[in-house]
This record gives sequence, C-alpha cells and structure tokens, in this order.
Amino acid sequence: MPSPATRNSYDSVDKISQLPNELLVTFLKLALPEVDIMVRFLASGVCWSYVARLYALRQVSTSWRDLVDGTPNLWSIVSSATPIDITAVCLSRSKTCPLLIHYGSDEAPEASKEQESFLQFSQLTIPHRHRWAIVWLNAAPDLVSDQLRGAMPLLHTVILHSRGWKATPGLNPGASPETSLGIDITSLHHVELYGELGGDGLTTEHILGVLRENPLLEVLEMDRLKVQILPDTMLTPISLLRLRTIIFRWCKGDFVNHILRQIQTSVDLIDEFLIAIHHWGTVAPIGFLTDALASWSPVLKKAHRTCNGSTFSADDLRTFFWKARGAEKAFHCFLFGLGAVTGAQWMMDVFGQMDEPGPGIGIEFRSRILRNAEAIRTFGSMDRITTFEAQADWNEESLQTLFQTLGNPITPGFPCLKTLKLKDWRWGMETIVEMLQARFPENGTGPTKLPKLTIELSSATPWWLLGDPPTQRQIIDFRTVIRMSSLNGVEQVRFGSAGGNVGMLGVVWSDELLGPTWG
Repeated sequence: MPSPATRNSYDSVDKISQLPNELLVTFLKLALPEVDIMVRFLASGVCWSYVARLYALRQVSTSWRDLVDGTPNLWSIVSSATPIDITAVCLSRSKTCPLLIHYGSDEAPEASKEQESFLQFSQLTIPHRHRWAIVWLNAAPDLVSDQLRGAMPLLHTVILHSRGWKATPGLNPGASPETSLGIDITSLHHVELYGELGGDGLTTEHILGVLRENPLLEVLEMDRLKVQILPDTMLTPISLLRLRTIIFRWCKGDFVNHILRQIQTSVDLIDEFLIAIHHWGTVAPIGFLTDALASWSPVLKKAHRTCNGSTFSADDLRTFFWKARGAEKAFHCFLFGLGAVTGAQWMMDVFGQMDEPGPGIGIEFRSRILRNAEAIRTFGSMDRITTFEAQADWNEESLQTLFQTLGNPITPGFPCLKTLKLKDWRWGMETIVEMLQARFPENGTGPTKLPKLTIELSSATPWWLLGDPPTQRQIIDFRTVIRMSSLNGVEQVRFGSAGGNVGMLGVVWSDELLGPTWG
C-alpha cells in the first residue's frame, strides 16, 4: 500500500494533469533547465541535462508522456551529448520546429573517435539544415568546413570552436579547400569563433567576408583565433548598425587592429566591449591605441558614464587593465605589454575629450607598482581619479611614495581623490595621520581646494594564517580612528576585517590581556 507521501505525490500529479494542455506545457518548460550554450565549456552538460530531464518528465504518467512526445518545441535541442538514437528521436519529434544544433565535448576525445562521431551526427542533422536556428560546433577545422553552406533561412546564431587538430583526409570529402571558414550565410545575428578554425588557411579576408555578408549582426565574439593578416590594400568600412556586443579575447593585436579599423556601428547600441590582448604580432601596442581604439573611444566614454565610473588596475608596469565599475561586461580592456603608465595617459586623453566631468575613475594597485616612484607621481598628476585602492601586502615602506605624493605640501597628488582604500593594513596609523595633516593643513593654507577624503582600512588575514607573530601586527583601536576622523579634510574613517564588510569590528577587548586584541 502506498505511503501517505506517495499518495500525496500521486494526488499532486493528478491535479496538475487536469490543467489545460497549453498551461501544463508551460509548467513543464519551467521544470526544464535553461539551455545557455554561450557558456561554451559547459554546453555538453547543459544539453545533456535538458534531454535527461525531458525523459524524466515522460516517466511521470502516461498522459505526461503523450503530452511531451506530442509537443515539438520541447524536442528542439539536438546534441551530440546524447546517444545517437536519442538524436534521431529529437529530430523526429521536433517536427518542423527551429533547432538548436550542438556538437562537441567538454573534453577532447581521440581524433579518430570524434571523426566517426561527427560523421554519424552530421548524417542525421544535415537533412534538417533548413530548420537550424542556432549552431554550436566544436570539432576539427576540416570537419566543420562546409557545414554552414546551403539554404538555412532560420539560422541566426553560429558558434564555431576548434581544438586545432586535423581530421584524416577523405573523411569529409565535401569540404572546400579554398574557403577555410565555410560560412556563406547572410542572416546571422550572432557569431562566435574560437580556436584554430581553418587551420593555417584562415585569413582576415575570410573574417571580413562574414561581416560584410551579415549587416544585421548583433554579437561578434572571437577567442584565440589563429588568423593570417593579409596586407591592407584599402580600408573598406563595414557597416554593422545593429552591433551591440564585440569581444576579442586573446587574439593577436595586429588581427584585432585590422578588424576594428573597418567596423562602423552605432555607439548608442554597444553594451558590451571586451578587448584582451597578450601577443601583438606586427602592430605596436601604442599604435593599437591611436589607430584601432581611437574610433571606439565614444563607446568607452559612454560605458564609463552609464556604469557610474570605471576602474584601472595593475600588478606591474607591463599591464594595462581598464574596466567598467561594477559591470565588467560593459567594457573591459586588458592589454599586456602596453605599459600601465602609457595606457593610463591614453585613458586620460580619452576623458579629456569629454564635454562634462562625469563620474570618476578608480585605481587598484598592488605592491610591485606601488614601489615605483615615477609611476606613482605620474598617476598622482592625473585628475578624474576619485578612488585609490592599494594592496598593502609587502611592507609599510612600499607605500611611502604614495603617501608622499598625497601629502605633498606644495602640489598634493591625486587632486580629485575622495576615497583611499588600504587593504591588508597591518601597521600603525602614524604614517596615515602625517599624510593627512600634510594634505589638509589645520590652518587651511593648502595650495588647492581638495575634496574631503574617506579612509577605508581593512586588516590583513589573521596572523596565525600568515605566520606573522602577533607582536608585529598593530591593533587599530577606536581611539586612533576617532582621532583620525577629527582631522581636517577627513570625511570619515571606516575599518574592519579583510574577511568581512568594511566597517565590521576588527578588534575586541581581551579581559585576559586587559587590552584590545584581534577579533
């Protein structure tokens, strides 16, 4: 005899099953996992989970099975992550619905096994190409070639990802050797290209050809593409007036430079702009700024305004990293080898063209760059910097140049600074107090009118995790904080533990020691 819990479960299913089929299908869709193949490294697992959950729903009751099997749009996910017979079932039950086609593995299989698997999968799916709407293919370049040719009126999203190995000659006899990318669709809204597509034969002209043929493109993403740069004959602007996302991740600088210079779009529509370059090829980093990125500076200024500011960070002098504040997707520029100072000066030139001040810029530095006096003085001369965050993880001396620049009695550095954040602070407060007294003289005789400063201190990781003897760690007590808060020019002082929120109590009173100790 069924238990009470089982009977209640049966009753719930019976009640839900009495709903109209249209409403019940809506509830069933809510029970299925969302398929977001844009998370490309998890696409196989996402597709498999969807189909597995779909089959689980079929097992609930006979009426549910009939309803699921008779609803074509529930079967529109066709993935190599499922057995080949399940692939055939999905194609059959989806009837005439648009299809999401996914081929790939989260792990790289042996080449020979993947070739056989790909051919089995493509033999089933190619006859349905007129229904393809989204295509995600992760295979060898010559296997992917020519998959995207022919009549595909519904296709709007293409994601191609190659691991770089080549298939055995003859396994894909329809491949076209003279065209490496194999895309001749003109209705695309979304294109993502990853890896060594086309092997050594992929050129900038292949990429530009895809862009020219798809003027309705909205999303363009390229990641680690190996592309041969053809010499410029004449720049031909490519109008992509619907483009809203453009991403170049770890492509060579000369390739990114070549493409960006030729794209024309509407600044108002761009809501995601990401450039990450580690190797530059034949273009110099500074030339990339003045050549390719110059025409995109309105996009950066717009993102800076809409995200209420931006942040520049550096661990050393070789890297320029600039991103939107609190919304990294809005824009993100990571340029290795450009130089932090050069990049920041260009950043200031971009904002120098702004008609109105707008929100400020934040800076995040670690100890290596903090010890470079020339860099700190250069940054200190820049306006628009309203927040400075320093990772004090080396020693107190590493911050001397910063404090000297801030407290310069003649020309205080960082004239727009409003917030100073010192992370992992483990020393006394006298250095900070001396800097504040020099920056904001009590008699108000400073050389310029400076905004009041908020100081945020976070204590370092507990000494027993760092191995530091507690005698080398200074306690920040309330008396010191109150004294610092009363100084001229100080808006407020906030302090706490690095593991909690700023403002959380970082010390407690010890009855045994009759004094403050770390909490």
